[in-house]
Amino acid sequence: MSGGDEANLLEQYLQHSAGEVAHLSDTETALLQKINLGIAQEIWQQYHKLIEKRRAEMLTPAEQKTLIEITDQIERANVRRISALVELAGYWQVSLDQLMSKFLPRM
Repeated sequence: MSGGDEANLLEQYLQHSAGEVAHLSDTETALLQKINLGIAQEIWQQYHKLIEKRRAEMLTPAEQKTLIEITDQIERANVRRISALVELAGYWQVSLDQLMSKFLPRM
């Protein structure tokens, strides 16, 4: 999941079929906030620039170290977000697959 893919999760959940706004519990709110926490746009831009330099075989050792650090940061953020998704699926009593297919766009 890239930053923002799950941003629609909250928006879609809040819309009932009748158009009414759902009321979230404190637990749901906290989990959705964890899910929506991503990596800052500046970090993503730096990451993509470094990936391009790596593909062009122009990455310096310092840049490679930075790329590894950013990749680790992204992976840690994704683990936290996936853990929150699993917890939310349990809270809503649906499988993770059901939660993701219902609320997250297919990539």
